[in-house]
Amino acid sequence: MIIALIGSLALGLLGNKRPIWLRCLPLLCILTLHACTSYRTGVAPGDFAPPIRGSDLNGASVSSAEFRGSYLVVNFLASWCTPCIAELPALERLHGDKIKVLGVGIDDDVESLRFLAKKAGVTFPIVIDRGGFIKRDYRVAAVPESYVLSPKGEILLVPDNGSFVTKITGPRDWDGEMKRIIMSLSVSE
Repeated sequence: MIIALIGSLALGLLGNKRPIWLRCLPLLCILTLHACTSYRTGVAPGDFAPPIRGSDLNGASVSSAEFRGSYLVVNFLASWCTPCIAELPALERLHGDKIKVLGVGIDDDVESLRFLAKKAGVTFPIVIDRGGFIKRDYRVAAVPESYVLSPKGEILLVPDNGSFVTKITGPRDWDGEMKRIIMSLSVSE
């Protein structure tokens, strides 16, 4: 239907003596309608988070959509990153009924991440970002970096070190202040 509509508009643009702006008006209306009915993905506050899909450390498929209905901490990590390793036990304790954790292993290999997860006792899924696409979509510059998503999958603005941020850069005390902040969000809903 859309192809037929665009085709008829193109024919109308070519053979009509009306002003060009008037001939383009239907196409502009269609594009505006499409923009208003689609949702925006990105990493700004309130944006729907870019989807995360991939294989976990055991080869099973994992998608961030599976965690809808719970607050989700998306944590970007690497096995060679000392601060990442240090915050894993706290992230594991954070992962529960109300708050879920999804790790994304970047710039790393599966075996090293598997060894790290086993050594740290991690049970939350860690997705392997094989092509760097998840890293790109979330604009990750360093590890560890984390985002907090709402139960609807939206990027949240959270207080961190005296300001409000969407991306938490560097290791955090996930047992203390960050857990209290996320828990207070879940209570207010």
